[in-house]
Amino acid sequence: MATIRWKSDGNYGRAGFRIHADVTDCECIGEKIINLDKYYNNAAISPSIGDYYCPGMDCQWTITAPENSILILELNGDLRGQCFSKTNGFGDSLEISDGATTYKPQCAYDHTALLPFYNKNLSINFKSSDRIVKHQDENGYFDIKASYVDLVSLKNKNTVRFFNDSTDSVFFTTSALKEEFSSVTFALSNELSSKKLQLYAISTEDSLSSIDNVLIMDGDLSNVASLTSIYDLLHNATVARPITSTSGSITVVLPDTSSIRHSAAMFLKVFDDSRDCSEANSVFSAPPCGDTFQTTYTAKSQNSNLIVCPLMIVKLPGSPGDALNLGINDIQGSDKSVKVLPGVEHNAIPFYEVSKKNLNLWDSTFLYGNIFTILLPVETTLNFTISKTQISGDQSIEYNGHKMGIFMTPNYPNGDSSKQNITWRAFKLTYGDYYKTFKAKFDVFGSLSPSSSLYVLADKKSRPECDVRDEAPVFL
Repeated sequence: MATIRWKSDGNYGRAGFRIHADVTDCECIGEKIINLDKYYNNAAISPSIGDYYCPGMDCQWTITAPENSILILELNGDLRGQCFSKTNGFGDSLEISDGATTYKPQCAYDHTALLPFYNKNLSINFKSSDRIVKHQDENGYFDIKASYVDLVSLKNKNTVRFFNDSTDSVFFTTSALKEEFSSVTFALSNELSSKKLQLYAISTEDSLSSIDNVLIMDGDLSNVASLTSIYDLLHNATVARPITSTSGSITVVLPDTSSIRHSAAMFLKVFDDSRDCSEANSVFSAPPCGDTFQTTYTAKSQNSNLIVCPLMIVKLPGSPGDALNLGINDIQGSDKSVKVLPGVEHNAIPFYEVSKKNLNLWDSTFLYGNIFTILLPVETTLNFTISKTQISGDQSIEYNGHKMGIFMTPNYPNGDSSKQNITWRAFKLTYGDYYKTFKAKFDVFGSLSPSSSLYVLADKKSRPECDVRDEAPVFL
């Protein structure tokens, strides 16, 4: 029973107040000992499923799963006061122990967390303090869903893909796991046994709670060296944190192939210390459309034979109009040029080269492609900005003053992978004053197919409403 007393101050012009009362069942939900098997393959536990939990609670659960399986805990919600309130929490605690390590989840990212365990039995302890919440946004609620994946049963559905060269890379989305198989193992060939395989999670427009619950293993289905989830990697995926394999293989598992969630995206590459400098922070993912990411990168190498370091920018393949907007803001530590290349080949023809002398000419450049490499001299610090944008078939750019840029088709090598037939592409260069004469210099690199042609045209009357049909070729 709750008793509410209120006394008016006699000022009846005030707005008054309203109280909303909730009744909460202060009881731990779920069996204290849960043994998952093929007949009882999932369970849910909580201090109060679907509602706020109470002060002064003490709950314990034990969860086991069959041998050679991955036990999965999906946490939804948060402890009191830790995510929405400015307070430091109420002293509530949630501890998950696998016998060797104790995990203490605090404020979950996007209020969702996924914890996988290989061949482990778990003890879960929850306690809430006696403190009473005073504001509704301080309330806490969470539930934990437990399930498991039998790795033996996955072997008949598993597909293996090999990397045969140091420059091999692949984009992978979990839509393939729903359509073809439930797991895939990426492995280095025997020729690359001295190299390392890496997986990077790529952020998409979808919220974390709406994408597939993907498990990522260092190893294959018979030998699991370590285990994590896509949720953990996506805490900060623009500055991509890789999974670097110690076993030469990485396996991606989708526990629920009937999931209606959005696909998760990944990028895999080979780390070769004879050409790569940094194992941890040299790959950056273009943020979703509408977002801009700016950072600083310093080229450092443990290999004294390397004079340049590659910085890689990846953009998830999308529609043919998707382009990367790359801005080189500052270069420190070297007077040598920084090269911007398509793809991963270090000897490719650069899109352009930037140095301190011409930095102001390349502050913003639109490039088609999904993979880009920036070669920096060792000990050079680069400040750059990346974003993703859509470019229509007729691209018009206005330049006020001296400026450099790139015009290219979406299906330039390492660009659009849809193999769509690009029938035309137009680029219009205009000056701020439409009636003022200006000069433009064009350098053509790359090659055209026999069925393609490239025209550079100038309008005859220098009027802003000129049509392509009124223009005359300057040269072919």
